[in-house]
Amino acid sequence: MSDELAVRAITVDAARNRLTLYPHAHASESEPLPPGSTVTATIDVGTSGRLLGVELDGQYLAVDAPTMADTSLARGVLAPVELNRASDGSLIAVSLPRRGPDYEITYPSGNR
Repeated sequence: MSDELAVRAITVDAARNRLTLYPHAHASESEPLPPGSTVTATIDVGTSGRLLGVELDGQYLAVDAPTMADTSLARGVLAPVELNRASDGSLIAVSLPRRGPDYEITYPSGNR
């Protein structure tokens, strides 16, 4: 079973076509992020391109609850994500591309 964290804030970088997820209340989306590392994660995309969550190393960042339609239409895609961590190793933010060869996130990214 994966450890689940709720995402409390999301920022959209339209110029870079990226979303940044902030899982902790102490993280501030207005402050610069520390240097990150890139890993491959599973991005769960629901109906109409709705971002459901991101799974990385047994930890799940929940963005939106799946609907009944997502049971048959949701899919997980592998994509590179950037992890930003605090000096104590806790996860501050996860940045991911809004679009890849196998998916496009249309919500919550300002398109819907």
